Amino acid sequence: MTLFQTILIAVIEGFTEFLPVSSTAHILIAEKFLRVSYNEFIELFTIVIQAATVPVMLYFSYKNLKHLKKLALPLIVSLLPNIVVGIFIFAKFDTLLTSALIPYTLILGGVGFILVEYLITRKKLVLKKNLTDITLRDAFLIGAFQLLAIIPGVSRAGSVFLIMLLLGYKRKDTVIYSFLLGVPTILGASFLKLVKYPIFTLTTTQLLNLVLGSLIALITSFIVAKALLEYLKDKKWYIFGWYRIALGVMLRVL
Repeated sequence: MTLFQTILIAVIEGFTEFLPVSSTAHILIAEKFLRVSYNEFIELFTIVIQAATVPVMLYFSYKNLKHLKKLALPLIVSLLPNIVVGIFIFAKFDTLLTSALIPYTLILGGVGFILVEYLITRKKLVLKKNLTDITLRDAFLIGAFQLLAIIPGVSRAGSVFLIMLLLGYKRKDTVIYSFLLGVPTILGASFLKLVKYPIFTLTTTQLLNLVLGSLIALITSFIVAKALLEYLKDKKWYIFGWYRIALGVMLRVL
């Protein structure tokens, strides 16, 4: 990887990780346009810079939530579907699902956001639940819905946002729970992939790429997370829906 490729891909990861637009899809698109040859190191680089955003999730979760202990059991329940898939069938799905699905999953996710916002605007869906109201049933549904993110282009954050809005949770609370759920999910998925990689064979240049990429992803994701939580005070999420549809259509045409 060149220095330019390292910086750009890390910025894209940091910018899209917490938004419901699929960071994986954006990285795959960037790698294609940058003509980055896919290999084991590129996969490792993607895993590492994604894991670099975890401290940001922890920071904003702790800063915006005073009842972390009350969410311990719901979080465990939300993680159960991911643990089962991760242990038993993750590797199989990981090879079956390809980037060819991205245009369609981006469009479908965009339509989902627009429909949910329409229901909210028409008062057919009321957002009044806080995280302290979360039930084990809701927690399991959120975890199960997050599994859709195994399909390229779906978005882990986006799937959590959508199901929690449909269940009636306030926008900011959906983001905070997404952060909390993202910490073990991302770390667990990263571990499953890292144990297969011969890390000791890395060159000095590759190590520097990992360090630089991680720092850039960390800083960029911090800025985006702060801006997202501020944005949610008085804004709707139509913009994410239309963006996903526009990007999906553009990719399909190209």
